[in-house]
Amino acid sequence: MKRMLILTSFILASSVLLISSSALAEGFSADMSWKEVGKEDRISKFYLSGNLYTYDLADNGQKMRLIVDREAGMTKILNLDEKVFMEMPNNNFFITMNNPFEAHEAMLKQFKQYKVFNEGEEEINGLNCEKRAIKWKAQTTVGDKIEEEQEIVISRAWVSKKYNIPIKLINYKGDKEHLVVELTNIKEGKISEDVFQVPGDFKKHEMK
Repeated sequence: MKRMLILTSFILASSVLLISSSALAEGFSADMSWKEVGKEDRISKFYLSGNLYTYDLADNGQKMRLIVDREAGMTKILNLDEKVFMEMPNNNFFITMNNPFEAHEAMLKQFKQYKVFNEGEEEINGLNCEKRAIKWKAQTTVGDKIEEEQEIVISRAWVSKKYNIPIKLINYKGDKEHLVVELTNIKEGKISEDVFQVPGDFKKHEMK
């Protein structure tokens, strides 16, 4: 894909569980807000139906769309300007580093010192969520002796119990919020399968 968009790199916690349902299963539409320190705030539309979700992104002057199939484990990346698309596994490095909803499993597999902690339940934008945190236990050692141990929160996710997808995600740098992704103005109902289709005039780009 020409001028492949390099999305802002971040790792965010999410606890996305696979769910089985049809393309017209119950879902929702929402506004997806992105707030990152040092960058302009962004808002795009987000749609979820069963195993499928999609949203648009714009960065570095390019307009992109991600269509994610959690059951098939594949993501379609559309370049809306050039009308081309490519497919990647959901666990591909590019996807896991740039899609907050797929980052959780890869993060835990890659960094064995990271652990998930349940921090209770909380209602976020009308949906009951489990609040989860990924934490890292940092140790200062002298020789074989542990002199100091500190638990550091890497990120938090508020995961919808109904839809098994994060409604809010926070990435931390130190003790400060660095990036926040949140789904707002959530409207539940049937979502047309058309929003998860690649337009007919798009050409597929094969990875070499």
